[in-house]
Parts: sequence; structure tokens; C-alpha cells
Amino acid sequence: MNKISISGIIGWYFTSRDFRNLTQNMNGDLEIEITSPGGFVFSGIEIHNLIKEYSNNKGKVTIKIIGLCASIASYIAMAGDKIISYDNAVFMIHNVSISTSGDYRELNKQAKEIEALTNIIAKAYSKKLNIDINEIRKLMDNETFYYGEEILGFSDEVVSNGNGEVSNKEEAYILAKNRIYSCINKMSESNKAKDDLKKAVAFLALAVNTDDENNDLNNSSNNITKTAEFINTSENNNTKKEDKEIMDLQELKEQQPELYKTVFNLGIEHERKRVMAHIKLGKASNLIDKSISYIENGASISDDEVLAEYHSAQLSKNILNMHIEENPENTNMLSEEDKDKALEEQYLNELNKYNPKR
Repeated sequence: MNKISISGIIGWYFTSRDFRNLTQNMNGDLEIEITSPGGFVFSGIEIHNLIKEYSNNKGKVTIKIIGLCASIASYIAMAGDKIISYDNAVFMIHNVSISTSGDYRELNKQAKEIEALTNIIAKAYSKKLNIDINEIRKLMDNETFYYGEEILGFSDEVVSNGNGEVSNKEEAYILAKNRIYSCINKMSESNKAKDDLKKAVAFLALAVNTDDENNDLNNSSNNITKTAEFINTSENNNTKKEDKEIMDLQELKEQQPELYKTVFNLGIEHERKRVMAHIKLGKASNLIDKSISYIENGASISDDEVLAEYHSAQLSKNILNMHIEENPENTNMLSEEDKDKALEEQYLNELNKYNPKR
């Protein structure tokens, strides 16, 4: 069976172009593994409909939710003919959201656009679960999380992750939220967010009537065909822009030497701040060797997996220090194994203080 993996931020680490490139020479059934905190709405709609197009023309598509599947990634998952989730996976649905600005007229306009996009996504969930769309919208309003067996319904089957280990539910939620909020922060800092919304709004015009259950972006094969045409146009325009940007950079030093010097110095300053941030977090979390490795490999301080490792180590350090302060007379007498057990017990106590929404 053909297999591909969708991971990271949708629209950045995995795009519709990636899907096309990976599947253009494929025929027959396809298995897609998903682990993603979400990403850009239009990119998610593109990928969802390209999966539908593959299913209509080439073979059956099985989606496997192997880790976190949140936000627009959960909508992508709904494109599968069959959906399987692991017993330690986390699934999250919520409303479409963007970082925006403008006066009340612009905000009202964007609110209506976001509402329409949210409704498209809600229809896919409603169809899968066979429940009223208003019930789905309530769940999306509340940003609802599901874990393990709770995902059943959105998925057709829940299977063992294979190693016999099922993580603590609260811990899984905390790690999932860390990845999701890191994703949101990255997206809010990018100019791509506004461009993505414009594309998504333009794409709404492809649906003859988005309020009609039988003629929307999720169900119409005609609209899926139009999706491919829309994506081709979008990708060609993006390629032209990228080529122009590369050419400008190559000519920058000769045509704008002062500007080139400024950009060069900004790059040095940015790198200095990245290195110092890694060193600071490495010292605070007793991961200085790891931070040096991150520095050498060019890892960004805003990478969700990097931050999760620093935060986890910092939490462990704080909990151990707390235990030592509370039990100073016993700490020196503890064996390394006892210290590890005490740390684990205190760690779980800290995790149980959280009460994530479901």
C-alpha cells in the first residue's frame, strides 16, 4: 500500500504541493499518517479536497491518527474513506480563528468569513458523526479535546499504539496544548495568515451554496475538481513570487549595498539572540548539552518540540527542588531510584492540577 505522512504545521511543514508531489505517480490504495497541531485554514482545505480527489480517482484512502490531530488537521482527517486512531492519540476541534486588525466594518466582514469557513469544517464533522451540525458547533465553540477511545466516532476504529504503553491522559493534554499554542504563536507572527484567509475566502465562491448540505465543499465532486484548478493557479502565482524574491536577494548586494549591509547585520543579531535564548533555557532546565546541540543544528527557539523538551526538563527540575525543600532531612538519604520515584510521584501530582476541557 502507498503511504505518506502529514506532520507539523499545515501550510508550512506540509502543503498541498507536498501532497501533489508525493502522490502524482501513485495509484491504488493510500495510507496517510497524521500528527499535527493544525495550521493554515486554506492549506488544510486544499489538502482535504486533494485527498478526496485521490479517493475518487485512484484508490481508497485510510487515515491513521498516530499522535496529535488538532484544528485544521482534524478536518483533513475527515477526508479519509476509513479513519483509524491510536489509543494514545489526542484529537481536538475548535472554531476557525485568525489574528487580525481593522475597523468595525473590516472586523464584521472577517467575522462572517470566518463563520462560513467554520461552518464548512463543522459539516465534515457532522457528516462523520451523523449528528446535528448545531451540536458540533457547540463542541467547536468550547474547543473540545478527545483522548484515546474518546476519538471513536470521528475515527472508525481505535487501535493499540503497538508498544503496550498508554500515556497519562492529563499529561497528553498538556503536551498537546503546548504544541497547539506554539503553532498559534508561530502563525500569528507570520504574514502568511492574512494571505491564507484571503485564499480561503476566495475559495468559498466555489461552493454554489455553502448552506446546502448536498452542495458544499465537502461533498461536491465538481468542487473537488475546481479545487485542483484553484490550487494550480495559486501555486503558480506563489512560484513566480518566490522566483522574484530570490532574484532580488541575489541582486541586493550590488544594487542596494547599504540595504544589504543592514539585512546582513539584522541576520547576525537574530542569530545572536537565538543562541543566547538556547543557552538561557539550557541553563534553566539543566539541558546545556542539549541546547548546544540545538544551536549547532540551527533549531529555532519557537519550535514546538524544542520548547516542549525545555519545559518538561524545567518542570522536572522545579518539582525535584520542591521535594528537596519539603523534605531536607530525607533527601540525602534517598537512593537515586527513590529520588526518581519521588520525582515521578510529584510530577503526576502537578499534572493532576490541570483540568483540560473535553
